[in-house]
Formats: sequence, structure tokens, C-alpha cells
Amino acid sequence: FIWSSIPALVLGLLILAYFSSIKDFPVFPNQQIFEYKFYSDSSAGGNTKILKQVITDSIIKLDYQISNKINNPYAGLNVGPKESKSINLGQYNQLTIRLKGNEINGIGIALVTLNSLIRSDKKSLEILFYHIFEISSGINTYQIGINKFEIPNWWGENNRIEDASTIKPDLKNLETINVNSAFTPNTGKVQSLDIYSMAFSRNNKPLITLIIALEFAFILLIFLTLYTIERIRENKQIIIINYKPNENKYIETTKSDFTDFINKNFHNSQLTLEYISQETGVSQRKIDRKSTRLNSSHA
Repeated sequence: FIWSSIPALVLGLLILAYFSSIKDFPVFPNQQIFEYKFYSDSSAGGNTKILKQVITDSIIKLDYQISNKINNPYAGLNVGPKESKSINLGQYNQLTIRLKGNEINGIGIALVTLNSLIRSDKKSLEILFYHIFEISSGINTYQIGINKFEIPNWWGENNRIEDASTIKPDLKNLETINVNSAFTPNTGKVQSLDIYSMAFSRNNKPLITLIIALEFAFILLIFLTLYTIERIRENKQIIIINYKPNENKYIETTKSDFTDFINKNFHNSQLTLEYISQETGVSQRKIDRKSTRLNSSHA
């Protein structure tokens, strides 16, 4: 039983070791691969003003003041690969970002991927996935599962994407990452967003849980299989019984009437008390006792 489960245990450990060996892929700082650009709602008719923008090896800093010229004013950071249209980050399932916000209630992050849903009526070559989350005061690290990013309803409707809520980002064709103020209301104060690091990483907890469940199920299956086989073997054991058949001899007289047997076989030289007892089934003692009574009555 133990040896039967070892291959499954080894396979599970190898899979876990492989995914655990995947190192985080830095988005910032990583100026060699990515390009960082600031943007505001000016392209949408807004009047949000970017007051300060700083990019160093340790921080991306954006100070701005939003305007109510449009319903949802915003400002943010756009990150994309320098030398290619997209980048393959398909082996990652989590985005980790360390930041601090001032006068900001939440952060919105958008992932833009190539449109792999090739349709004749498609309106865009890209797909937008979006996620908004609240932030706390001070510098904090936030880990966001890729499965939390969804296609906004308005974007799915405009681009004729059916069942948009069931589609998840394809990081094999990631084009850009947008980090913005998530429609924070205008307080009249200067708002700021400081990003200290951002990276794609792997969260292996679901994988560990899955492997443990599969290993347990496999071991249980082996145990039940071996148990069933053993029970079948026990039920099919062949029992050999050695016996010696008794030769049936026809005797005209009843076994209790040994006197008739004696009268019919008196000429037999083997007619002894033991022989009569064997052939008639009457004990020698009973034959002797009855013979004595018969002799007494004849006398």
C-alpha cells in the first residue's frame, strides 16, 4: 500500500517544487523592460491637473488635483513593455503592489490584454480587465489575485463580448497595466499616489490545497482498491475436503435384525462378532447380549 502511493506523492512534490521555484516578475522597479507614463482625464474632456511626477529606482510619485469638469475625474500611471506590444506573464496568478495614498479612498488597477476572443463582430483588438480596492493609510502591500480582475459591463457591451463576467485575464498577452485613483471624489486638496514596488507573483496556496486533496483522494482510492481485492480473494478461497466414500452394500435385512443376517451368512468363514457388527451396524455388545437371551430361551 505504501509503495503504491509513493509515485503520486513524488509527482505532487515535483509539481509543487516547480511552481514554488517561479520567482516574482518585477514591474517596478524594472526600467529595462517597462516604460512608465502618467496620464489624466484630459483626453476624456476632464481638467485634472498633474502637479508633480517623479520616477526613480525606488519610487513612482504622482501628485495631482482632480476637477469636477467630468463625472468621474481621474489620474494615474500607465505601464507597458518597451520593446514589444505585449509580454507573456501567463505563469503568474497574483499582482503584488506596495504603495501609499494621500487623500485617496481606493485604487483601481486595469490589465489590458490582446483580444484572444477572435470574433467577426469584434470592435477592439484588446480586452480591458479592472479591479478596485480600498487602501489604508500609510505604506502597505496589497496582493490581488488575477481572478479578481473582471471586464467592466460598459466595456463588454461596447465591444460585444458575451458572458464577459466569466472571462479572466490572459496574462500570456499582457499589453499594459494602469494604476489610477479609482474615481476618488474631489476634496479640494492635493492627492498623491506613491508606488514603491509592483510585481507579478504566484500564490501557491490554492495549488497546495488542490495537491493535498488529490493526494488524499488517490491514497484513499488505492486503499479501497486493495481492500476490495483482498475481500474478493478471501471470498474466493477454495476449500478442499478429503473424504473416503463408503461402499453401499445392499442388505436385505434391517441393520437391527442381525439374526437374519447371521442365518443367511452362517456359511461365511469370516462371520465373526466384529464382522456382523460392521455389516449390520449393531454394536458387538448388543449382539452378544441378544444372542445370550436367544440361547437361554431355546434352552
